[in-house]
Amino acid sequence: MHKKITSSAFTIVELLIVIVVIGILASLVAVAYNGISGRARDAVLSSDITQAKKQIESFYAINGVYPTANNCVNKVATEICLKASNGIILSYTPLPTATNPTSYSLSPAKIYVGTDGGLSISTDGGATFTNKTTANGLGSNSVYSVSANGSTVTAAMYPGGLAISTNGGATFTNKTTANGLGSNYLFSTLVNGSTIYGGTAGGGLSISTDGGTTFTNKTTASGLGDNNVRGVFVNGSMLYVATYGGLSISSDGGITFTNRTTANGMGTSSALSVIANGSTVYVGNGGGGGFSFSGDSGTTFTNKTTASGLGGNDVLSVFTIGSTVYAGTLGGLSISIDGGATFTNKTTASGLGGSSVRAVYGSGSTIYAATSGGLSISIDGGATFTNRTIANGLGSNSVRSVFVQ
Repeated sequence: MHKKITSSAFTIVELLIVIVVIGILASLVAVAYNGISGRARDAVLSSDITQAKKQIESFYAINGVYPTANNCVNKVATEICLKASNGIILSYTPLPTATNPTSYSLSPAKIYVGTDGGLSISTDGGATFTNKTTANGLGSNSVYSVSANGSTVTAAMYPGGLAISTNGGATFTNKTTANGLGSNYLFSTLVNGSTIYGGTAGGGLSISTDGGTTFTNKTTASGLGDNNVRGVFVNGSMLYVATYGGLSISSDGGITFTNRTTANGMGTSSALSVIANGSTVYVGNGGGGGFSFSGDSGTTFTNKTTASGLGGNDVLSVFTIGSTVYAGTLGGLSISIDGGATFTNKTTASGLGGSSVRAVYGSGSTIYAATSGGLSISIDGGATFTNRTIANGLGSNSVRSVFVQ
């Protein structure tokens, strides 16, 4: 007689049912966790703002005036140091002016980050990011430069044109050569009031005075040193344009330009970035030309190289806060506290995500460095950095630009 053998193993159907149930439970747990972590983050942010307001009002009670700035490095008597929780940056703005503030605004810093995977935006001071892509109207996901003024945000793409948002970066409308841009490959952008600038590759400087509906293009025919425009900066009535053929300066709103080169003391005639503060102009040079600065609005320049402490002689970006100068190089972020005379260099050893610093932005003692390995943020003036990556929501770890409101 043969015994009937029964098997206690699961059938394929039963295994599939178990897998589906496990998947559903895992998704429910993930949703619950994200909700809990989001509420916890919001609670911490609310607590930070409440504590910061108490500090500011206490300062006012003692001094009879509000602080002129939020600064945690070399703070003077008129300034305050507002330290938030790890990963959260607060934006303090004295009102109506920084010289005699009678009020202020305080909010989490809104951070715009151009990456090789889209435009990443943080509304919680840099703790987390939401990424915008072609699905939101960008011309491409390769965002080389970003600028903002109020609710107007511009993103320069290489390639893809110039994307413009009027709702803080929620959605974008894309502009191309069909709208007057000199090229659909853009290196840089700047929003200054109602004027929008687009620095193109090979097509010159494109300028719009109607919110980006149409553009007028400026080239070497208008005095630009070259039609490759790497950077744009407006300082009062002066317009400074960094090109591959020198630093081009306009005092008539961009109608005509005068060009500065090595003949005026620049390290090379290939200017990659520019910023100005009063009559002082700072230029980052390519081609191993170092860092050039001028004290006479760009008439003559003095040049600095690795001999003065720069991390590299290719300076991709420059930014200034008072007499402190930040220079993003291929070899790190170089910081000068004496107006650019000497530099101390910061690298990955100080927490930078990568030693190639493509852009730098600062506010008070908070410094943002766009690196080849993420967005690096310092709250101590650049002494140490904490790095943000795709784990925090960035579109890519290859960060090209940063702008903070």
